[in-house]
Amino acid sequence: MLLVKEITNFLETKFPLSLACKWDNVGLQVGDYNREVKRVMVALDATIPVIAKAIERQVDLLITHHPLIFSPITAIDFSTTQGQKLQQLIQHEITLYAMHTNYDLAPRGMNDLLANALGLLEIKPLINRDDLDGLGRLGNLEKALPFSNLVALIKAKKLSGDGDVIKTVEANGANLIKKVAVIGGSGGKYFADAKAAGADVLVTGDVTYHLAIDAKEMGLSLIDIGHFAEIIMERAVATLLRGAFATDLLVLTSAGVSPISYH
Repeated sequence: MLLVKEITNFLETKFPLSLACKWDNVGLQVGDYNREVKRVMVALDATIPVIAKAIERQVDLLITHHPLIFSPITAIDFSTTQGQKLQQLIQHEITLYAMHTNYDLAPRGMNDLLANALGLLEIKPLINRDDLDGLGRLGNLEKALPFSNLVALIKAKKLSGDGDVIKTVEANGANLIKKVAVIGGSGGKYFADAKAAGADVLVTGDVTYHLAIDAKEMGLSLIDIGHFAEIIMERAVATLLRGAFATDLLVLTSAGVSPISYH
């Protein structure tokens, strides 16, 4: 019999909860560490369609990247979207566990996945300070590319989920791109760190208008691949669990259940 805590203990040896940023809420969100698990699903978010699929597939443990509960809650109101999700998880006895910034910062976690997908070499953390130790990655392309070629590469890799949904800002006087900084999620606010590290471009998500202006005027190009790029974690975590619990666990992903569609 395999318990939730055996699976989460395994994951935490690789992605320790202690790595999470101070503002984050990782680990058990709903459920019981001592619950038996036969089926697990890995997903980017605990959306209503994802939870519905977990119920349909009789999943015991749902592992997501983004926490469903970020801040303390004073009530579970079933009339709200969050309340409905919690109600469904509790009624169907599905344990919810989140790996967020601890997964981002850890070796072989989110940012390493993205850096490897871009084919970066000589990869190292972009930022090492305070509770951001190991945030982002910095590496070199094997061969310097024009900015447009790097954008085409990202589209070909489908890192944005939808190859057409990429926003770009090319710095004035930009030359070939060699050194690339990458931060999964909303990493636009770290553009100054990327520039200071010698990056020619920052690949991240959710870049705001004013940050884009500042980065461009500083001479740093930006490629906004959106938050959905982090879907890359689904297959990686599923593969990890299948390798560790091959005979005791059926591991599923939310593949085919997109949390949101941009047009």
